[in-house]
Amino acid sequence: MIQIGVTGHRGFIGRAVENAIANAQAALIPAHISYPETSFVPELEFSEPVSCLLHLAAKTGRQASGSSPADFYVLNMSLTVAALEHCRKTGAHLVFPSTYVYGYAREPGKVVSEMAESSANNPYTQSKIVEETIIKAYARDFGVNAWILRIFNVYGPGQNNNYIVPELIEKVRSGVCKIRSGSTSRDFVYSSDVADAILLASVTPPLGCEVVNIGSGQVFTLMEVAETIDAATSSGAELLDERVKSSNDYPVYAADISRARNLLGWGPKISFRDGIAQTCKPYLLG
Repeated sequence: MIQIGVTGHRGFIGRAVENAIANAQAALIPAHISYPETSFVPELEFSEPVSCLLHLAAKTGRQASGSSPADFYVLNMSLTVAALEHCRKTGAHLVFPSTYVYGYAREPGKVVSEMAESSANNPYTQSKIVEETIIKAYARDFGVNAWILRIFNVYGPGQNNNYIVPELIEKVRSGVCKIRSGSTSRDFVYSSDVADAILLASVTPPLGCEVVNIGSGQVFTLMEVAETIDAATSSGAELLDERVKSSNDYPVYAADISRARNLLGWGPKISFRDGIAQTCKPYLLG
């Protein structure tokens, strides 16, 4: 059985990985994180030797990062360096879930490959870009092998209401759903599909640093999301597009997932409609 060390396993993606790993010949070993007085970098310890380190621990949220940017930069980068140091010393390979890093899309909905230039418009995304740079440096300078998984808009059951899909579910179920910018689009990928990609990367040691997109390969507008939620919940809600854009309402590319298919044998299994239906179920039962 493959032993996978993990940080941040109690978060949204971590729970999805725990659910998926029940069907895999692998076990998650949670990290114990300590903070030595003589170092700025935390130390990671595991109860058993691990062949892979899945690094999920991080502060998340694009909007929240605007009010406390220092926390995002310092905490996220120090934890990633700690994970890399463990891999450097033990030979374990790293799996690092990153995010959409391609900025404003000049051609919204067009697929974007991993070779495209990275661009950020908030501290959270910028912290991920910096962390990716550090990971590539450890691969170059110290031979650390790593997967960087650029996960587009993940959603699924159990996600908190700070994210767009659960926020829209609550609004639709209230009977009146006001959408700030209904034309804003995103590439949505279901949580179990993301968990599958992470597990494949965890049991597949890379050579050097490999970067892959994890998404569906298509975009949906927020109005389309609301309409799909309305149909799944039979709410008959009034859907209103306020057409007011903020800094978070930017056009995006869709994920080119050909590298994920070629290197990991991964592709999404859950359609957008089915994923929304599964995400809505707990609300209907509760």
